[in-house]
Amino acid sequence: MNNDYNINNNLQPENLDLDFSFYNTEPNNYKEIAIKHLKGKWISSFLVFFVIKILSLAFISDILNSFMFKYIIEINIPFRFQVISIIILGISLFFLAIPFEVGIFNYCTNIKNKNESFKDIFYGFKIYKKTLITGIILNLIIVIGLILFIIPGIILSYAFSMTSFILIKNPELDAFDALKLSFNITKKRKMDIFLFDLSFIGWRLLSNILTLSLGDIFFQPYYYTAQSILFENLWNEYYKIK
Repeated sequence: MNNDYNINNNLQPENLDLDFSFYNTEPNNYKEIAIKHLKGKWISSFLVFFVIKILSLAFISDILNSFMFKYIIEINIPFRFQVISIIILGISLFFLAIPFEVGIFNYCTNIKNKNESFKDIFYGFKIYKKTLITGIILNLIIVIGLILFIIPGIILSYAFSMTSFILIKNPELDAFDALKLSFNITKKRKMDIFLFDLSFIGWRLLSNILTLSLGDIFFQPYYYTAQSILFENLWNEYYKIK
């Protein structure tokens, strides 16, 4: 096996560090590089992410969430049936959203590698069992962390934020090893990832609030391509690849 993927000795995470140790980072560099990679690919990326929105029913969900409370009294439907419908919709979206999220990461990683294809967005379904297990475990960990204390939950979300990229980078790993490796790669770099996300706050507000998330088809190719560059930086640093 390639030495780049010889990770067995590095998978066991140490005790959870709840600090945001600062390392020098320049999130604007990731953004500038992402824009260069997206040059000439914006329109195709918009179309791909629009298709993802439709296929994952995310846009429908966003509209429902935005107007549900406004019209819930006007709609003459028993409350228990409304709750059941919302639960069913949420579960359905969950089982679709997780593999599509991996597909998004795969597509944007390949934009960086200059070999992107529409079929990349379905990669999460090719490893559906592994993707689903990873997503369920990750969401449970984060929810538990948020229930106990908000800050640990946020830190855990950053600790495991590179899991999908790792599954793409090394599909031989199982779900648990991918989670452990993400934990190790992001160790003492959580502040870098936080600052990276913070640098997109304006775009997120514009996308999610002003456009009812329809703006995601413009924002997400930019964000996830930049995030894939951030991941490569963390990966290379972890394995000391020059």
